[in-house]
Amino acid sequence: MSIRDSGYSGRVVRVIQETETAVTFEVALEHGFRLNFRSGQHALASFPLGNTWFRRVLSFSSSPDENYLAFTVKQVWHGRVSTYITERLRVGERVVIDSPQGEFTLPLDAPESQRYVFLAAGSGIVPIFSMIKELLGRNELADITLVYTNRSPENVLFKRALEVLDFRHESFKIHWHYTRKEGDVSDHSQRLSGDAVLELVGDAGPAHYYVSTQAALAKSFLDALAASGVSETHVHFELFSAASHVTDGVELQPRRITFEYSSLLGKEVTVQQKQVETLLETANAAGVAVPYNCTLGNCHACKLKVVHGSTVMDEPNTLSIQDAQAGYVLACVTYPCEDVVVQVPRKN
Repeated sequence: MSIRDSGYSGRVVRVIQETETAVTFEVALEHGFRLNFRSGQHALASFPLGNTWFRRVLSFSSSPDENYLAFTVKQVWHGRVSTYITERLRVGERVVIDSPQGEFTLPLDAPESQRYVFLAAGSGIVPIFSMIKELLGRNELADITLVYTNRSPENVLFKRALEVLDFRHESFKIHWHYTRKEGDVSDHSQRLSGDAVLELVGDAGPAHYYVSTQAALAKSFLDALAASGVSETHVHFELFSAASHVTDGVELQPRRITFEYSSLLGKEVTVQQKQVETLLETANAAGVAVPYNCTLGNCHACKLKVVHGSTVMDEPNTLSIQDAQAGYVLACVTYPCEDVVVQVPRKN
């Protein structure tokens, strides 16, 4: 089955520069087809670059009620697809969208009086922006609080659009937070904690809580909610990692990778990279058996544990908080920052 046969073909009809490194692009599907999706979901998008199709999972930034299909992409360090989209994508170019996926969505049966609290960091705002627009489209008086953290105002996605929604809807409240003040070289001291988010939000009463941040902030906020007695059934989260975890100025270069197998044989294979590439690309080139499937950082088939050395993830991912804290990475989107040792799980 070809890419064309497996998805919905369309053309880019508009490209909007959101920030210096992020764009929103709108797509019109062929024959006026309208794609059914739920706000907060994502879809696999395929782009023809020369004779090769490149794919990436993208979150919808449009809401289901809007008359256009939109995705917002932030350029990630060393990311081929995100660089193509943010620097080269033009009106008229072709894109194929697969069926929408994902459970990070609004409840289907929530009453209009339900309160919603959203916590987003950086590009984690994309699925939440879709949700907020849908909620306010349904009910202009929807009780919504958004806590949105970024490095600086220049990094904020949808800033003008969010300000307009804030102005038009008295019940919609935004708390802007920036981790880096002007002139700072480090943003660690300004980072939010879960308790600080609760202070901004106020009463942790009956509400649906949506979290789209890096694992550390998500865990801190989820712990704070649990300590406040919030039911797990009202907490929804989507995690991601980004190349911002790497110290500014560090450049990728070929490294030595040791693959350990968690089996009784204790086998290990060491490979010297010849070029900058992901852990999975290194393994495949050397004939090292590492399981994989989507190669997009989405299915978790290539999950490995880093037992020594540091790495950086080139794409967003949906690892659980527990896996992220335990040192797991997705080999298909992970680059070594130094010589590393990774553990390959035993086959079931």
